[in-house]
Amino acid sequence: MQASGLDRLLIIVQYTSLGIAALEGAAALVAWSLPLAGLVLSPSLPLALRPLLLWAGVPFIVMSFVLEVPNTHYYAMNAAAALLIAVALGQLVGWLAARRLGVLLTPVLSAAGIALLAVSLPYLYLLYVQQWPEYQRSFPAARPDLYRTSTGDSLPDGGYFGFPHRDGWKVIGELYQQAQLQGSYSSNQKERMTGWYTRGALRCDEQPDYLLLARGQSYLVPTDYYLLGYVLVDGRRMLDLYRRGAVVGPLQAWSLDDTEHLFDNTDVPHFPLQRPLDAIAPQYPLDAHWSGGVRLRGYDLDRAVLQPGQMATLLLSWQLREPVDPLQQDDLVVQLLNASGVAVGQVQAVCDAPAPGSWTATGINETPFQMTLPDDLPPGAYTLQVGLRHRSSGAWRPLASGAATLPLTTLTVAPAPPLP
Repeated sequence: MQASGLDRLLIIVQYTSLGIAALEGAAALVAWSLPLAGLVLSPSLPLALRPLLLWAGVPFIVMSFVLEVPNTHYYAMNAAAALLIAVALGQLVGWLAARRLGVLLTPVLSAAGIALLAVSLPYLYLLYVQQWPEYQRSFPAARPDLYRTSTGDSLPDGGYFGFPHRDGWKVIGELYQQAQLQGSYSSNQKERMTGWYTRGALRCDEQPDYLLLARGQSYLVPTDYYLLGYVLVDGRRMLDLYRRGAVVGPLQAWSLDDTEHLFDNTDVPHFPLQRPLDAIAPQYPLDAHWSGGVRLRGYDLDRAVLQPGQMATLLLSWQLREPVDPLQQDDLVVQLLNASGVAVGQVQAVCDAPAPGSWTATGINETPFQMTLPDDLPPGAYTLQVGLRHRSSGAWRPLASGAATLPLTTLTVAPAPPLP
């Protein structure tokens, strides 16, 4: 009985403390917001200062009293705050000059400003300009004793933006462009960065073809992946390439100095954007409808011109109007057909692609496929076809047009280059 009473007391104390904290936060919000509103609306305030006050004041209030974890968004007010401080200093200098005190204090203020720049600019250079040693990655070894922070030798958790990392990803992009790398990949780097250099190559966390690791973090490598080679940046090994399955032959070394100009001189192609960016927009939009409220929004295709033996990656984007139970019995079929309508090559789902029976009506359902062309495939035009087929009967789910399957696009198989 005593334990039950103690539990009740603890609950009361907990909710009371939460209520007090909420009241304190609301009081602080009002205490800061009202003076800011009064300043901005004051007729005596110069018009040019009003947007500056809003720029500095609103982020300060939101980050301080509204958002629970603002992280580095606090810095949104820094530029405006610096301008406000500069305005205040300028008015101070004018006030001193009017009272004949500027002759003495203006040099002092100027010297203080120069000293501040002399201390802060080298620090900014170390953090955001210098490419070697990389300050954030090498911390605290790369930090001069002059720039000790309140966190000591430990980096704060998260919120890292703008630090230069030179890992040699242009080499990876060029290897994909030359089809020396074909297939999906995963990496310990963020997709918004890697997606730009790989030109939207399929990133897959489930059994990717390649594992691309910056800074040699070999502990992330599964047992069935083997080192294929590495990228050298200014003679330093910065990026390791692992391939699923056994690797035959010596390790390969690619130098950024030898490859960078090739990547830079290549036109940016029309590559899939929804993987490196947040917005899920198909590279090639469609609006194809099947019976039962099934819609194909579009698709991504990394290459439409291939040579025999090469691989292409296809990503289909599906949407359901409502959950469709019959899809439990449907298979998604993608085929590459020759001029006679005969299926050629190998088209298979990858990256643990969800089957139609597991699609949901609450989001976008993406299904990736890889197509591998036979080495002896004749040059010509081939049709990429997609459809939904019943697993038992083999009957196709009809499109709204009545057709059984949808011709998606045409792939061109170019002649293989002559042997050297």
